[in-house]
Amino acid sequence: MALEAGIDKILLSNGAHEEQPDRLDTLLAQIKYIAAEADDAGRIKTLEKLRDLSCSIETSDDTAKRLLYNNLQLAAIRVGIDLKLFDILDESSQPLTTSQLAKATGAVPDFLRRLLRYLASIAMIKETDENTYAATKITNVATLPGYRAGLQVLFDMVGPAVQNWPSFSKETGYANITNKTNTPATDAWNTDLPMIQWMQTKPDFLERYNAFMKVLESNPRSWFDVYPMELCSLTLKQDQPLFLDVGGGSGHQAIRLVERFPELEGRVIVQDIQSDTASLRHERVEFMRHDFFEAQPIKGAKIYYLRNIIHSWSSDQAILILQRLKEAMVPNSVILIDEMILPDTGAHFHAAQLDIMMMIILGAVERTEKDFQKLLHDSGLKLSKIWVYDESIRRAIVGAVLPTDLYRLSKP
Repeated sequence: MALEAGIDKILLSNGAHEEQPDRLDTLLAQIKYIAAEADDAGRIKTLEKLRDLSCSIETSDDTAKRLLYNNLQLAAIRVGIDLKLFDILDESSQPLTTSQLAKATGAVPDFLRRLLRYLASIAMIKETDENTYAATKITNVATLPGYRAGLQVLFDMVGPAVQNWPSFSKETGYANITNKTNTPATDAWNTDLPMIQWMQTKPDFLERYNAFMKVLESNPRSWFDVYPMELCSLTLKQDQPLFLDVGGGSGHQAIRLVERFPELEGRVIVQDIQSDTASLRHERVEFMRHDFFEAQPIKGAKIYYLRNIIHSWSSDQAILILQRLKEAMVPNSVILIDEMILPDTGAHFHAAQLDIMMMIILGAVERTEKDFQKLLHDSGLKLSKIWVYDESIRRAIVGAVLPTDLYRLSKP
């Protein structure tokens, strides 16, 4: 609250004793100082305040200009990626002229001059002099492989789906999109396959999608930071499996777990429907082929972990997944659902846009806390506790226990 009050005080200050340009410079310097001293949550709050301020002082004409040409940004960046423009600027120790960049990229100078001017205007690069440009820290988003792959796949694969969304929803009576084989994306690409399966037939898209997902999975914030894993060993029964990652893909989370808590005992298992999914290996981690819609063969695990699984399915299918785990649980078992939880009001645009994107591409849905409570109740389970570990998008662990195990409502 002190941070928020400080930002408000700065933004509302009249600064009557200073000339207008000096006042603005002073305010900006103060805001930069606050952001530099803040933790990540404070930095995000600062960005929110500045975004609100920007919108509040816009005229209708300003707003129209901002919205009307938004789609140009990703398109221009995509052209820059194809030209390797950002890599060339990033690798240079000094600013480069348009002529130098034209020679390095093979682009016609007159075309490149217009592209560079636009990219500088949206802060992707910096104009240091007339027809002279340099990279900035923002340029890195187009040079780091994972983020670059994200920009490519968002424009190349997701772009047609987003463009198709308005007409698709109009034709379907603005119904909620929950069918994986009938989404704006499947319609745009004329396929009857769910998009995840369709990508298996498009190696370029799949490679870039996986590279982008790898970056997202590398988020330094982890559920380990908020969930008391070290206490699990205190209630672990002899020969009880410790951790079962259901639909765990290559095992990133399981491997991070055993590396973070090497002292924990008990089996650590990753299940996935694909037998060749285990690209990573660790001596403590077992891999098992399993379809989570089928009966769960690992009985009585301490933790059944589901990361980015439930949001990919309709309520009926999600209930079946949870019921399969419930059948295998014992009184001290817990299901941990690792997903984004939308607030009932005031959703951050990062979270809200992810929910829309999941709907358009996968027919998936992000849920609120009330949605999770109902889903668990309908599955014959009870919400025990929610541990939030990423405030910006409310990434959290939702704990679920058997109804007969209510004495553990605040315990792991």
